[in-house]
Amino acid sequence: MTDRRRALLVAAVALGLASALAAVRVAAVDFGGFVAAGSVNAVDTSVFTYDHAGYDGQFFYRLALEPFSTAHRVDGVAFDAPAYRQQRIGYPLIAYAVAAVTPASTTQALVLVNVAAVGLMVFFAARIAQHYQRSPMFGLLLLAWPAFIFSLGLNLAEIVAIAFALGGIRFVLIERHAVGVALFCAAALTRESTALMALAALVVYRKWIYAWVLGLLGVWQATVWAIWREIPGLTSLPDPGERLLGLPLIGLVDSARSWF
Repeated sequence: MTDRRRALLVAAVALGLASALAAVRVAAVDFGGFVAAGSVNAVDTSVFTYDHAGYDGQFFYRLALEPFSTAHRVDGVAFDAPAYRQQRIGYPLIAYAVAAVTPASTTQALVLVNVAAVGLMVFFAARIAQHYQRSPMFGLLLLAWPAFIFSLGLNLAEIVAIAFALGGIRFVLIERHAVGVALFCAAALTRESTALMALAALVVYRKWIYAWVLGLLGVWQATVWAIWREIPGLTSLPDPGERLLGLPLIGLVDSARSWF
């Protein structure tokens, strides 16, 4: 069996596990429950609404319905921090496309995209492990990530961002830089912090092609600013206790206060 087929087999195991977890949650809360819409930001929406603030999946749901809408509400969902939310357009934009070309509804497309991204994430991780002469089974270690079930069950963007970023790393390692740039671009539009990987590739390989990732991210950030007149990375959430920008790992330090 070739290395690629071994990696595909490992990815299939991950895809099966993700599908099973998603199926269990669908049976419990239906696809609308993944949205985690809350009564604070969602009013008269077509999905189930929790009697609390809800979670980030509700904003990805709104973006997946109408990615570039500036309306106050889309299917009853209003942004809490418009620029901050819209800068992470990658995951909902893919779900929007899936819903447009398949019979899947938007709520179903969001779940399907994340499940597929689990398989892709593990496949690229397995290929990276093989690059370093290690077993592709190491790719499954990603499923030990504590937030894996959380991200899958609440329609969050981390899984898609990691899948793209690992794909970028894989193609950087085999020096297929154009493909690496494309994947890093997709990762940066899904979660802006992944652009640091493109910056690292630029420094290590001294290939200016990776500057395109930073340029694209800059253009998108400027576009979001032009739409909402807010700098995405500096936008504050309505809750004064929330902080979107801070020192690395500062959240861990803050949380430790409650642990003890």
